Amino acid sequence: MSSFVWIDHSEKQRRQVLEAIDVFREKDTRDELGLAGIRDAIAEALFPGTGTQQTRARYFFFVPWTVRRYTEGRGKMSDAARKIRAEELGLIDILADSETPRPRGIIGIDARTSLQRCPSSIYWNGLKALRICTSPYSLGDYIRYAERSKNSPQALLDDDRNVVSGGLSVWPGNLPNAPDNFPNGVRIGLTAEEAGFLKQQVSAQRPDSLFAFFVREGVAETKAPFAWDQPEIESASTSLRSRAHRSITFCRRPAIYRAAHP
Repeated sequence: MSSFVWIDHSEKQRRQVLEAIDVFREKDTRDELGLAGIRDAIAEALFPGTGTQQTRARYFFFVPWTVRRYTEGRGKMSDAARKIRAEELGLIDILADSETPRPRGIIGIDARTSLQRCPSSIYWNGLKALRICTSPYSLGDYIRYAERSKNSPQALLDDDRNVVSGGLSVWPGNLPNAPDNFPNGVRIGLTAEEAGFLKQQVSAQRPDSLFAFFVREGVAETKAPFAWDQPEIESASTSLRSRAHRSITFCRRPAIYRAAHP
């Protein structure tokens, strides 16, 4: 039996390795033309902080609420990563039973306890891109640093004597609070307060993105096959329309289209 290990220094590197591993689990998935990097660059320019594995916007709040429960507050902390995963797995059943018919987009609804990537892993990079979390570290490092600093009377410092954890919170003060008794009884749809906060973050942190334009304009969900097919895009700024149309031109080149749609 063979195995391999790696050292990741950032959440972005960790996500790239996990996505590479996922490729080996899929049949007939190839990137012979090396388009993945270009695809990621276009996605980051137009819809920063998002990815194909993200399903519902309220996970941008589920993750902070869960992580903060086990990395902040009084008392010593131990085994935080396991507790966070356990709560995220428990959330699957809670969301599945919250509405009838079952709501779309529940992460892990089929895998259940065998889920490989929990919402915290999927959404961590997006939380940082939208400055909902200001930690520069990967999720694993953040949990480890928080755990070590809480179990120490002093804040944890790095080699340059900068505060790594134990100092100011990495979460914004206006982040909506978790509902009472969270996660029990929670639903997957955003509240008005949460939607307003997310709109504010996207507009403030990535104002020149198509993502920000859509949330500012309140563009409704439609059956348009691509974001740039939304009729509202024609009222966007000249620079944003230009960027979107360059993406259209690239993605609709015959060779590119055949590679993306084998």
